[in-house]
Amino acid sequence: MTLAFYASVVSSRQLRSAAGTLSSATTAAEVPALVQDILAIKRPRLTLPLRRRGHRREQLPGGPDIEPNVVACVAHVLAANAFRSALAAAAATPYDSGRPAHESALVQLWAHMKPGVPLPERKGIHWADIGFQGVDPASDFRSGGELALRSLEWMARERGEVARGMLSAMGEVAGGRPSSGGVAWYPWACAGIQIVHEVRGLAEARLLDGVWYRTLASAAAAPRNGSTGGASDPWAAQEQLTIAFYKIVAEYFAARIIKTFAGRGGRWHGHVNGASSLSFEALALSDSISAD
Repeated sequence: MTLAFYASVVSSRQLRSAAGTLSSATTAAEVPALVQDILAIKRPRLTLPLRRRGHRREQLPGGPDIEPNVVACVAHVLAANAFRSALAAAAATPYDSGRPAHESALVQLWAHMKPGVPLPERKGIHWADIGFQGVDPASDFRSGGELALRSLEWMARERGEVARGMLSAMGEVAGGRPSSGGVAWYPWACAGIQIVHEVRGLAEARLLDGVWYRTLASAAAAPRNGSTGGASDPWAAQEQLTIAFYKIVAEYFAARIIKTFAGRGGRWHGHVNGASSLSFEALALSDSISAD
């Protein structure tokens, strides 16, 4: 519903100013006034369809339910816009070894990708074992910043079987230089950083808006604190949107790798095809990027 609503607003000459507002950083407090502006112009066109009664056609009772729907649509559009800005800010935040949160996430990334193998030291050639290029992963995060760090750590933690399957099998399929441990090497981390950049590009192009709107609608409907209602303020659902982004990165990453190495044999294909996280949506996204 929100996708159709947004498309109708931005294509309307009468609502050009409202469309501009929907594309900017409008706050939650401004939603009611914006909704009233939209309804003042479009309410006559938002009537319900005609109903046949016998041989007469009569208008169904008009729009008390229209306004809450428009409020929800506007709020979802603005919350999704705010989330895109948050993604850009996270990508622009460089990795900082002086920030404990960044260092902790990096250590956790190692722990999830190499379970049972202690991190030898903060810097060293061992980082090549999970696909970094140099002795300090901080240099590889330049293109993705904090967003790439958080996305890879989430995938390693929540989709660990898939991530480690990539790491253990890609050398067998594709070959490559040996890592510090003598195992065939594949730059999983560096490839993942590039995938984060590509998925954020899809978000910037508004190609993931439908995902954000569905996530916001689900968050609003989900029970909270034992009640039957969900989060009435879409701005409170930023965590759910962030997890949705991480999931897309993980699924898109797996889909791209399957497409790239399909038919080359080895253990790789089974490692990833068995993962329930892989979606046909991700494969479709991969097709759209490859075609560009």
